Amino acid sequence: MNTPSRAIVDPDAGKVITEVEAANRCSLSVVYLRELRRIGRGPRFVQLTERRIGYRRGDVDAFIEARLQNPPVLGRPKKSAA
Repeated sequence: MNTPSRAIVDPDAGKVITEVEAANRCSLSVVYLRELRRIGRGPRFVQLTERRIGYRRGDVDAFIEARLQNPPVLGRPKKSAA
């Protein structure tokens, strides 16, 4: 019997949050988040007005998810066969 996949869907993913909220969610300073936006390396943003920026919560979460790293493997390096 096939069961439907249970993908996690955030009902608030489309909610627009403030620059301060986005920075807090990423554990970044607002200044650094602005720098990332300026150089095109931050999360997608919404130009709400001429002077106001917002971020969709789902875009901020995707930004964080894209930066997940695998932990390094600890231990002694293996000796190569000579």
